[in-house]
Amino acid sequence: MALGGVSLALTGNDGPATNPAAAAGKSQPDRETLEKRASRSKTRATQSTAPQSDDAQSSTDDSVQSVPTGDSGTCTVGYTSTGSVTASGQKFDKDALTAANLSLPFGTRVQITNASTGRSVVVKVNDRGPYSGDRCFDLTSGAYAKIASMSDDATKVNYQVLD
Repeated sequence: MALGGVSLALTGNDGPATNPAAAAGKSQPDRETLEKRASRSKTRATQSTAPQSDDAQSSTDDSVQSVPTGDSGTCTVGYTSTGSVTASGQKFDKDALTAANLSLPFGTRVQITNASTGRSVVVKVNDRGPYSGDRCFDLTSGAYAKIASMSDDATKVNYQVLD
């Protein structure tokens, strides 16, 4: 078949199985197993990106126990105290325990610990950024005040992504 100067050849697979797993005698997951995996994955994605109410971002839920997922590191964080609407669509609240990050899904909870004082706060990602400097998170001023002095523009922290 030719499409605008590009030819495509459609062929069938009449020969023996070329699937490496099948050739090695390993069984392939059946359709039902694959559908269950896809459903679980979709449910997790929906839960992590579900919009949160303004009340949910103002405090952490102590009745839900968080467990580390293994994603952690050390970086510099800053803070912001101005804004109107976050990238997730929520109203910006400078006193909420929320943060901006370039790659974590909205709704992800992260424990941020000041490397020099040991003070920590759990924040929920609801915005994108920071877009300048070498920071990995921008916290709201309310969250930043719990771990560092507001006179410091940025501070070095350890972070742990929670499940």
